Amino acid sequence: AFIDIISAPKYTIKKTNKTKKKRPLWNKHRMTKNQYAYDEDVIGGKDGFIKKSKCNLITIAKTNDMTLVFVTMRCKSFDICVDDTKKLLDYYRDNYYGIDLDVDLDKVSTDKIKDIPVYTEDSVLQATVKKSVPEEDITTEISLIDDIKLPIQENQVLGVFQAKHGDEVLGTTPIHAVKKISKSRKIIVDIILMLLTLLLLRILYVKYKNAKRKRKRRLRRERERIIRDSK
Repeated sequence: AFIDIISAPKYTIKKTNKTKKKRPLWNKHRMTKNQYAYDEDVIGGKDGFIKKSKCNLITIAKTNDMTLVFVTMRCKSFDICVDDTKKLLDYYRDNYYGIDLDVDLDKVSTDKIKDIPVYTEDSVLQATVKKSVPEEDITTEISLIDDIKLPIQENQVLGVFQAKHGDEVLGTTPIHAVKKISKSRKIIVDIILMLLTLLLLRILYVKYKNAKRKRKRRLRRERERIIRDSK
């Protein structure tokens, strides 16, 4: 809905409980359709003026598979804002491209806490990549905050899911805890793990004892056979 409104040449605000009249709004961004500096990649934006920062322009554009936001400030005129925005947009088009990376993540683990239910702010991570870098060289990784401790709060930031080229980070989206996890949960998990470990040791011990008895019986039968054969 926001994109539809900001990209429309004209938008009419319907009647509200504050006013019975409809209020028409016109898109005066100088790089949108029917404007003198029209660029087909520009979706829309907003200009504004205040004394401290003078002329300012926010521009939303989509090009090379990437949605971008450009902000120009402290311009002496809006024409200068437009020229600077065009330079930034052209620089991106000439040197970069965008890729979408699926974020399929529902659990993370640390050395001390296993299977923490998580979600990411974005289901698709957009990364900005230099044109000299092939898409197959882009990797993804999970980077968790050092020393995550219990209790973990609902929506707590635990780290980031990030796209990288070598050591360069190209894009990130935060990783959040789905729900609160108390210390008691860890105690319960530790008890379950301890019981499973004891059960496994018991199974291994029983198998060892059975194997030992079978070996003794086999050796006894072998000795009895040798004694019979010697007679």
